[in-house]
Amino acid sequence: MVDLVLTSASPGRWFTAGVKTLLALLVAAALVLATLDGVIRLLDDSGSGSSWRPVGEIVGLSAVWLLANGPVEGKVLWVPLPNHGLTLADLMVIPTLAVAALIMLLRIVR
Repeated sequence: MVDLVLTSASPGRWFTAGVKTLLALLVAAALVLATLDGVIRLLDDSGSGSSWRPVGEIVGLSAVWLLANGPVEGKVLWVPLPNHGLTLADLMVIPTLAVAALIMLLRIVR
């Protein structure tokens, strides 16, 4: 049986730890797919489709990931403030945002 936990981030709402982990993993999967979509569109020289949509998706999902990655954060790498730190899961947004920046740069240059 799964224990219910009350989180301070959402007072008055009950979630299971399994549901939170599942949601975090779904956001991670969506972020990876949006990044792959951006790379594919970047490599596609036909010019079909919206070239800016993946940038918005990547940036938006990166922000959601930073908020939702709590259950899968992993090791804390750096603690700049007492209740805030950089974790392994936070590092996932660096390559995805780099892809978004590359897409923007190449679309502007083209």
